[in-house]
Amino acid sequence: MICKKCGKELPDEVKFCGACGTPVTSLSDFTTPAPQAAPAAAPETPEVDAQQSAYRAPAMQNSYAASSYVPPRTDENQPLTVGQFLLMDLICAVPVLNLIMLVMWGFGSEPNANRKNWARSRLIWVAIGMGFTILILLLALIGSM
Repeated sequence: MICKKCGKELPDEVKFCGACGTPVTSLSDFTTPAPQAAPAAAPETPEVDAQQSAYRAPAMQNSYAASSYVPPRTDENQPLTVGQFLLMDLICAVPVLNLIMLVMWGFGSEPNANRKNWARSRLIWVAIGMGFTILILLLALIGSM
C-alpha cells in the first residue's frame, strides 16, 4: 500500500502512515467489515505499536456553568460622581481647609477608596510643591548674600 499524501510505501496492516501520520484506508476496509470478537479480559499492560497509536482526547469531565454572581457595590468601591469631584476641587481651592480635608480624606475613616487615593495623590503633589518653594526661597536667600 502507498500513502496518498507523502507517497511512502506502507505495510498492508497499518492504519496510519509512519512518515506523515495520515490515516490510511485500504480496499479491505470498505469491502469486509471487521468481525466483532467477544470481549475478553483486558491485559494489564497493553502493547502499543508506535505507528498505529493515535491520539485520543481525554474523557470530558463534569463542567459547571460559570457563576453569574456579581457582588453588590459597597461604599468603598463606588465610583465618585462629577459633582463630588467638583466639590472636592472647590474645597481644595481654600488655602488651609484644603490641607485639613486632604489629610482627613486620605488618612481618616473614609470608606471610599477612590476618594482616599485621590486625596493621598493630592497630598503628594502639595508636598512636592512645598519642597520646590522652600528650595527656591533658600536659593534666593543664598544668592542675595
